[in-house]
Amino acid sequence: MTPIAPPVHRLCAVAPSTAEPAALGGAAGLAVEIRRGGPRPVVVVAGELDLSGRDLLEALLGHVRAGSRQSVAVDLAQVPFADTHGLEPVLEPDVVVVAASPPVTRLLRHLEILTGRPLTPRRARARDRAAAVWQ
Repeated sequence: MTPIAPPVHRLCAVAPSTAEPAALGGAAGLAVEIRRGGPRPVVVVAGELDLSGRDLLEALLGHVRAGSRQSVAVDLAQVPFADTHGLEPVLEPDVVVVAASPPVTRLLRHLEILTGRPLTPRRARARDRAAAVWQ
């Protein structure tokens, strides 16, 4: 007997080459799927996640929240680039990042999302020194 694949809802925001992605409200090359095969839905993101893709991710997370009482799982393993604007929807307290690419992991660690550790005075001083370099 062949196993049945878990249901996948795929929504893509792909801008035509003649228009700007921001004008369409979507990000070129960004795909977001909802996989419902496990104990809770997983939102899988693939492509570059920045300001232009934030609204799409936020809408999908809202859709999953509406149908589930559990925290929302997000897989960012296929995201080669993300900025803080694109990651804003995953910073909500009911969102759990279950996988992330190395560049996204670095950014999330910088934002102290993956570690879950409180900011110690020593780490705060290091953060402030690093921030001063960029000002």
